Amino acid sequence: MSTGNKFLDEYYDLVNALDLEGIIAHHTDDTVAIMGNNPEIHGKDGMRAGFAGLFSVLTKMEHDVRAVWAVDDGATILNEAHVTYHRVDGKRITIPTATSIRLTNGKVAKLHVYGDLAPVFEGLGG
Repeated sequence: MSTGNKFLDEYYDLVNALDLEGIIAHHTDDTVAIMGNNPEIHGKDGMRAGFAGLFSVLTKMEHDVRAVWAVDDGATILNEAHVTYHRVDGKRITIPTATSIRLTNGKVAKLHVYGDLAPVFEGLGG
């Protein structure tokens, strides 16, 4: 995958591989993440806990990035994508998303993913 944005390419390669520690290494210590309409996740420990739940039901993700904009001299990256979630039960769910990434000193200070993640968890029970 190549979006034309080096940071975004590296970041989404880690996300697609479900490399939680690699993802976290790209975030500031006081990072904030928001996924869909879920509560904010704060800090790297919060990310570990929050993303571990999502990643536990997946084998991989695929980001088909449709458009990218870098603003604020590259400190904010916006993108539109269709994200395919490959679940452990073999189902694939594709969701249109928009994402805002705010960088501080080359690391993600705020990640906000706009999309309805409910279909990813439908039918999983528990």
